[in-house]
Amino acid sequence: MVHSNEPYGATMFCHVLALEIPMFPEMATKLVHQNGFDQASVWIGAKRKAACPRVHVCPAKDTFEWTDGQTTGTDGFGWSLGQPDGVWSNTWGHQGCCHQFVFSSGSTSPTWPGIFHGQLDDQHCLEQWTGSNNKMYACGKLAT
Repeated sequence: MVHSNEPYGATMFCHVLALEIPMFPEMATKLVHQNGFDQASVWIGAKRKAACPRVHVCPAKDTFEWTDGQTTGTDGFGWSLGQPDGVWSNTWGHQGCCHQFVFSSGSTSPTWPGIFHGQLDDQHCLEQWTGSNNKMYACGKLAT
């Protein structure tokens, strides 16, 4: 699945520098607090590599790639324990997209034991448009 916001020439944002990685969950935490949420997710521009359809086929850091066509490397892939696991769904196939966990506490959540604020999880791409989870999308566009 390609992430795009074509009318604006933007795509889901990809981490360019290691220094930018903490920015998304911290900015999202402000929105979580403003809206009275306990948790949310920030969907970012990364997709599962075709050569890595499920867990243990590739090392975790090498399982996903950035979708913006500019960003390369594995900086920014800070997976939660056991992720990415590539869960299979008969409806949606293997999990092929990813999001960051955002918790109002800024640390952990009793709903997701063992997962820490800002860590990544792979998800089925269609889940970014379904369900009741509080979802945010980090989009960007190259400067012109």
